[in-house]
Amino acid sequence: MDRRLASLDARQEEKATRSDDAAVPVHLWDEKLWRSTPHVPAQLIEFNKRYSSPRFRWKYSCTEACPLLVLRHWVHARWVKNIYKDLVNYATKIYGSTWITEQCGTFFLDTAVDAMLRVGRFSFWEWQDGSTLLFWRWPNDHIASALYGYPSWIIGDLPHYRVPQRKEKDTTSREKVAAKLKTVRERRYIRKGIVKSLTSYFAVPKGDSDICLVYDASKSGLNAHLWSPSFHLPTMDALV
Repeated sequence: MDRRLASLDARQEEKATRSDDAAVPVHLWDEKLWRSTPHVPAQLIEFNKRYSSPRFRWKYSCTEACPLLVLRHWVHARWVKNIYKDLVNYATKIYGSTWITEQCGTFFLDTAVDAMLRVGRFSFWEWQDGSTLLFWRWPNDHIASALYGYPSWIIGDLPHYRVPQRKEKDTTSREKVAAKLKTVRERRYIRKGIVKSLTSYFAVPKGDSDICLVYDASKSGLNAHLWSPSFHLPTMDALV
């Protein structure tokens, strides 16, 4: 029992310190499934010969075709289709059969399109284009909150903080910070626009070679002027 707890602690520690850019250990998932599923090795070899086309492996950067890759590709496509079907059903129920035309240019349709684009670019293992809440799949009492969010209450006048961020002292740190910011930009969590106030950040070591960026809104004075109520995220208890 003690060894099991030690093993669990070790896995949790490994997960906490794992690099954000570390590749997904797909082989661990595949090996576990192959061990639990009866199959004939000769059939797998034949599959690799017949379905070695890049069509089945481009998305996962694999060296050879595999039935599990094709299965994941199919599951992902089916998942996207189901999400879109749920969106159409919800929008039709609320706005009628002409909902696309009537909602053109609205926050509802723009957010739905953004969410579907991110879902379509999901690689089964990772949100490569970031994620947006699938608000139409939330409980009815929380759909509006998931779509529009909770309003932030402003206390006094918002600050205008324009002090530039300090550069990292060494080249290695600068490269790591630049990589983190690039990922956030590529996933469209930060977009171009009018900047009225800047937010500072600082890097915290993560594991042996990675870092974690901590965004600090207190230095600019923003935290002192904002108050936001708790965001009620539904859990399994809500279903019961």
